Amino acid sequence: MERKKTRGKKRKEEEEEIREVIRKIAEGLVKRLDMEGLVRAEELKELVETVVYDMVERGRKVEEEAVIRKLEERKEHVYKYVASKLIAGERELDFKLAEFLIYRVPELAGKAAPRLYPEAKKDPGLLSTLKSLWERHGIPLPLPCPRCGFRSLTPDLSCVICGAAPSEEEVKRYMNFEEELRRAALRWHESLIAEALNAGYVYYDGEVKPPSMGRGGAVIHLNRKEKALLRELLRK
Repeated sequence: MERKKTRGKKRKEEEEEIREVIRKIAEGLVKRLDMEGLVRAEELKELVETVVYDMVERGRKVEEEAVIRKLEERKEHVYKYVASKLIAGERELDFKLAEFLIYRVPELAGKAAPRLYPEAKKDPGLLSTLKSLWERHGIPLPLPCPRCGFRSLTPDLSCVICGAAPSEEEVKRYMNFEEELRRAALRWHESLIAEALNAGYVYYDGEVKPPSMGRGGAVIHLNRKEKALLRELLRK
C-alpha cells in the first residue's frame, strides 16, 4: 500500500512538473513569435501540450528551449492555430489583433473578413489588404457594396461585410450599371434585348446577362432610363 502511495505521489509530481514546463514553453513562445500583448500563453496551452506529451510518450526528454525552437520553426502552423481560436472564440478582436490576423494568417483572415472589417476600416492600408484577401480566400459575391467597397452584396442587397442594406439605385450608381448594361447589350442578339425589356430585369453575376442566360446571379430591375437605352439599341 505504501509503495502505491509513493508511486502515486511521484506520478503527481511528474504531472505537475510537465504542466509547469508547458506553461513556461507557452510563455516563451509568445515572446519568441512577437505575440506579446496579443495572445495569452494559456491560448497556446493545448498546442504545446500536444508536442510535449508526444515527446513524453516517446520517452524523450522535454527541454523547454528545444520545444520552443521546434514550434518556432513551424510558426505558420502556430499562427494558424492561434487565428482559428481567436476567430472561433468570443474574444473581442481589437485593431492590433485584426492587424495580426490579416498580415500573419491571410488565408483565414480573408474568410473571416466580416469579423475583421470593423477594426480594419480604421486604417486604409489594412482595409485594402483585407479586401484583397476577401477576393482570394473569402466568398466574394457578384455585386459590390457601395458602402464598404467589398464584393459582398447578397441577392437581396444586404452586405455580409459591413451589414449595410443599400438601395438598388445606390448599387447601380456605384457600379456604373448603365454603362455595364450598354456594353453587354451591344453583344446581345436583338431577341435577347427584347427579352430583357419585356421581363423588366436582368441578371448580374459579374457581367450583365438577359433573364434566360443569367440564372443564379443577382436580379437587377431596369428603370425607365435603362429601358430607353435598350429600346434605342433595338432601333439601330
